[in-house]
Amino acid sequence: MLFLANLGVEVLRLDAVAFIWKELGTGSENLPKAHLLSRHSNTVAQIAAPALLFKSEAIVHPDDVVRYICPDECQLSYNRC
Repeated sequence: MLFLANLGVEVLRLDAVAFIWKELGTGSENLPKAHLLSRHSNTVAQIAAPALLFKSEAIVHPDDVVRYICPDECQLSYNRC
């Protein structure tokens, strides 16, 4: 992530953020640790490369995107429905 930022990348697209963390015995969708990982990655990026933005996608209705992706995790979001 920081390597790409140093090359001049301004936006990183994060696909399927709600599934970034897997746990046995669950559907591995929208787990708390997925949000924790996204928030920590965003914090690191804001300290080391403050111009870098995260853009996430979610395959849900536009009204439901906010349940999956919070602004403190990704600054930009879209759905592909």
